[in-house]
Amino acid sequence: MIGSLLVTIGLALDIVGVALLLAGPRVHHRPSFLALEQPEDPDQLPTLRRWWSTLGPLGLPTVCSGFALQMLGAWSQYLAPHELGLAIGVTVPVVFLTAWLLIRQLPHRD
Repeated sequence: MIGSLLVTIGLALDIVGVALLLAGPRVHHRPSFLALEQPEDPDQLPTLRRWWSTLGPLGLPTVCSGFALQMLGAWSQYLAPHELGLAIGVTVPVVFLTAWLLIRQLPHRD
């Protein structure tokens, strides 16, 4: 049961992470074919789009954390509950922070 729950939460994090990856950092103006008039200044973009672009760099760390939870969910049948709790408490933050630090090293907004 715990393994299925971890896999489900990991998949949910993957979905959120992929949605954030689609936003990415705001580097280039992306016009919408639905809008009749496009804002010329990127700061005139809708609030949701600005927030989404701001959170975009967290997409890959979120996906990596989701994968880590899915792996721990698959291995949960071989671990005692306290070992699983410790593995989750250590692995997920380390994976998230490592991916986040790697993303911060990439060039953006050139």
